[in-house]
Amino acid sequence: MVCINSFHTDTKDEIALVRRTAEQAGAVVAVSEHWLKGGEGALELSDVVIDACKEEVRLNFLYPLETPLRERVQLIAREVYGADGVSWTPEAEAKARRFETDPSMKILTP
Repeated sequence: MVCINSFHTDTKDEIALVRRTAEQAGAVVAVSEHWLKGGEGALELSDVVIDACKEEVRLNFLYPLETPLRERVQLIAREVYGADGVSWTPEAEAKARRFETDPSMKILTP
């Protein structure tokens, strides 16, 4: 879902281009002018959100839930953010190791 937060400085052509690009990528698009029209300016957005809430959700995790914390961080950094890797400060790495090994600090999973 993409919400185009439309301002008075935006042209109709600009809004149409953003909408077309987002829709071609598979997104549902709403234009919002809540800053100008209050709640009435967000009606299209609210309709799109309501429709999205009715859709079945298929959630696929990026990693198995038993994956250690530091590996999770590496995967998220690479796959989501396009990073080459992660650098840990000594303090952060020590805390991450504790989360991975201390049963009382078990990382909650869904």
